[in-house]
Amino acid sequence: AIFEDYYAEGAYFRLQQAYLAYMSREYVTENRKISKSVIDIICREFEKGEEVIDICKIAVLKYYSTRPYNTTLRKTLKQFLQNLCGRQIYFPFFLSYEKDWLIELQLWDKTIISYKGQKGSRVMLYYQLQKGSTESVDYSTEVLTPMYENIYVKKFVLFANEKLKYYFKETIDGNSYRSDKELCVRETVQGEPGRYGRLNDILIEKNESERKKKIQAYAREDAAAAQIFTKEQA
Repeated sequence: AIFEDYYAEGAYFRLQQAYLAYMSREYVTENRKISKSVIDIICREFEKGEEVIDICKIAVLKYYSTRPYNTTLRKTLKQFLQNLCGRQIYFPFFLSYEKDWLIELQLWDKTIISYKGQKGSRVMLYYQLQKGSTESVDYSTEVLTPMYENIYVKKFVLFANEKLKYYFKETIDGNSYRSDKELCVRETVQGEPGRYGRLNDILIEKNESERKKKIQAYAREDAAAAQIFTKEQA
């Protein structure tokens, strides 16, 4: 509470920024506790028109991904999401936010996985995308770059008939560590929006004649969209 009192008395701007950044960083990268008053100060500073650095925005979004928020906060949270996603900065907890926002930010159809490593380590992702009941033998591999400091993030588009099997391998100072294998399946419901939703509707449709109708409707819409795009390019 010492900092909160100091803030109330008009804290020295640089010292205040450094403290907010430190607390946010500890919360995001080390899962340390953060008080609501620190989150409130970050939001208040933003609403006053002050510059808020990325790690503070990320901390606020992580905090409210599991908590209710009011109308004023709603506007701030959406702006933070737009700003970060516009620069390809995203985390799994972003997916807890409102459906309309996620559609706008092109995150609605995404599955996001993350790994917390040690700073300066090399992190490899090994993954299998299984379609239906078939199991592919080979794992695909990818070297990940940190999304922020020691947090590594990867996003996928998973369709109704797909399963993602994955694990991480971390190497530091010649020693390697392997995470447990994880299995990820995206739950889908009929009538989800956009191209992704229509493809899923086709995949989960049990009735053969209905499926054919949906495939034909999708093909017509796809052709019409391609035609509009070609005209716009001309």
